[in-house]
Amino acid sequence: MGEDFVERWIYEYDQDYKKIKEFMVGEEPDNSPTYMVKTFEYDNEGRLITVVWTDPETKITSVDKYKYNDKNDIIEHYNKNDFQRGIEEQKTFKYQYDKNGNWIQRIEYINSIPTTMNERKIEYR
Repeated sequence: MGEDFVERWIYEYDQDYKKIKEFMVGEEPDNSPTYMVKTFEYDNEGRLITVVWTDPETKITSVDKYKYNDKNDIIEHYNKNDFQRGIEEQKTFKYQYDKNGNWIQRIEYINSIPTTMNERKIEYR
């Protein structure tokens, strides 16, 4: 069967209780190395804007960057994944909103090609 790998994450938060780091470590924290570090950055409004994954041994990284509209909906998600030989992907999102300002349709584009459309029906009472 082989050896089992137990994945364990340690989280670090800032004074506003926002997650700023994740460390993936082995089963025994005393003698296992850190396998992965994720670092999180936020804008002045508290929205996630950057996630950087780093392998401490190889220094290979993956980067996710986010942009938002004035309704706090994600409008851009950029990913560069060096774990997968530098694959880059740019997602953009276009929204339609109802009269209450909630999105009722979201179209996702990957590298400018529409790939997914989500629609939702919101009932107000």
